[in-house]
Amino acid sequence: MLMNKKEKGFTLIEIAIVIVIIGLLAGGVLKGLEILEDSRTQKAIEQMRSLQSAWFGYISRYQQIPGNDSQAQEFFGTDATNGDGDGTLSETEQPLVWQHLHLAGIIQGSGNNATSTPWGNAFSFSYDSTAKQHLLCIANLLGSRAIIIDRRVDDGTANTGTLFGSGQTEANYDAETTYTFCSKL
Repeated sequence: MLMNKKEKGFTLIEIAIVIVIIGLLAGGVLKGLEILEDSRTQKAIEQMRSLQSAWFGYISRYQQIPGNDSQAQEFFGTDATNGDGDGTLSETEQPLVWQHLHLAGIIQGSGNNATSTPWGNAFSFSYDSTAKQHLLCIANLLGSRAIIIDRRVDDGTANTGTLFGSGQTEANYDAETTYTFCSKL
């Protein structure tokens, strides 16, 4: 006597449907990550522009460079530390930029606390004595991010324009290298 056994399992159509669903989910997750990274990049660009405006707003209002302001205590009281007023940021005055901008109410925050990008990279202000130029920089920015920001805002080249990789002699960024990414002020 032969028994008629019914095989249990998935048909090829059922397996194909599951594979398609998994593919769609994976594609959606990847697209979502791309959108998230794009919004972080846009936020970093907006932060950079906002900090540039804050820098020039302070100069316009107080006729001094933030951080280098020799009259900061006169304007803000004893919570402020005066700079030497020589028109350039020394290394010891760089943290004072944040203090002066905070005390002036131009940016949010308090003390010498620097603003960070959406990726956690700190912004900083400095002075390039060779180029005789003040700079707004992002520390340790991944090259792949620097490429996108430079293309959206400037000329897309690492060693020219108003945005550049500090100390960069080559025209192209390496996507895997980290840069001190700067904007001329």
